[in-house]
Amino acid sequence: MGSALAKTLLKSNSEVSVWNRTLSKAKELNHKEANICLSPKEAIENSELIIVCLLNYKVWNEIIDSDLKNIDLNGKTIIQLTTGSVEEVLNHNEWVKKHQGNLLEGAILCLPSQIGTKDSSIIVSGNKKVINDYQHVITNLSPVYTNLGSNLITPTVLSRAMISGILGSLVGMMNGVALCQKANISLDDFKNIYFSRNSIIEEEGKRIIEAINSENTIETEASISAWGHGQEALLSVSKSLNSNLDFQLALNNLFNQAIKLGLKDHDLSAMVKVFEK
Repeated sequence: MGSALAKTLLKSNSEVSVWNRTLSKAKELNHKEANICLSPKEAIENSELIIVCLLNYKVWNEIIDSDLKNIDLNGKTIIQLTTGSVEEVLNHNEWVKKHQGNLLEGAILCLPSQIGTKDSSIIVSGNKKVINDYQHVITNLSPVYTNLGSNLITPTVLSRAMISGILGSLVGMMNGVALCQKANISLDDFKNIYFSRNSIIEEEGKRIIEAINSENTIETEASISAWGHGQEALLSVSKSLNSNLDFQLALNNLFNQAIKLGLKDHDLSAMVKVFEK
């Protein structure tokens, strides 16, 4: 992802300084006229705008502790694309302010190959003026980006919410694949039927969000009780096929919690209450 960001900026004729923990990866950009730096401090000192994209905040904090303790960020802005926890984001903001810098918190919701294209997706939050000052850089990386306002934790929360939906869907699909394999059902048949019906997921997803937003989670075509019978049947089939039951039991637990909350006759959207403390 770091290479994709740097290459996209270089295509726009921006002056780009690059540092990578693995020097050979940074040197791949040498022929593209990037300024290869030997330390993060050198890269930051060379730049007005610093874009950080690392595996996690633990790595970034190690870099801060080893190389950036006395760094001067006056007049500089960090766009932090290393999504961390809420606490890490808030602590990082305090560190940036202590060193007289500006912080824009962000997250990337696309693949490296999509950076700089119409299919890219970057979300960002922070001071409105700072976002406007560097809008030309952000739109270069993501022509249609999303400004989430001034609350710095929103990219972290929204990106993790996206992971919840995507992982839940993909893991559920793989659970279905495993069941088909155990029953000697062609995966081509599963794929064709699954994706021909996939519009149901999109349509129901939008309807559920609207129901939660309008606080109307009672009207329904298929109640939590009805969906519950479906997940119980899934659990039963999985037991018969001697499949791993972790996913099914997790679903069963969630439905049981919803029923204990008195929601069995409500719409599936009412299950959001199970996830609320």
